[in-house]
Amino acid sequence: MNKTLKASDEVKKLHRMFAALGEVVEVLDRVGSVEQAEQEASARVEKLKVEADKLATKINAASIEAQEIVAAAKVKADEAIGEAITAAHSMQSQALAELQAAKSDADLMVSTAREMLQKAEADAAAAEARRRVADDELAETEKKIDAARSRIAKLLGA
Repeated sequence: MNKTLKASDEVKKLHRMFAALGEVVEVLDRVGSVEQAEQEASARVEKLKVEADKLATKINAASIEAQEIVAAAKVKADEAIGEAITAAHSMQSQALAELQAAKSDADLMVSTAREMLQKAEADAAAAEARRRVADDELAETEKKIDAARSRIAKLLGA
């Protein structure tokens, strides 16, 4: 074999080797790209984990604050209900006291009216008795007048 053909063979071998190296380079590029993408994805995941932890902390804080607000609102509601019940009991007591006072006043008025009625009935009965006595006295007086007239008439006529 001559030198040129030998060189040609050597170049062909080199070409095949370089062709294989080109494929290796492509594979390495792909592996490098995958590793780069994996590192970037890992970095993003870590960053998202940090943000998720921050959000979880904020959510927990908001939950605690909401529970405190609910507890405070419940306390205020309980206080308002207690005050309303106390006010209602006070109003009820006042209404009962006013009702008792009104009943006492009404009982006194009824009692006074009955006493006045009894007195008026007694006065009416006494007046009726006096009228009867006066009627009897009038009838007696009229009899006496009639008797006196009769005597006068007898005396005048005699």
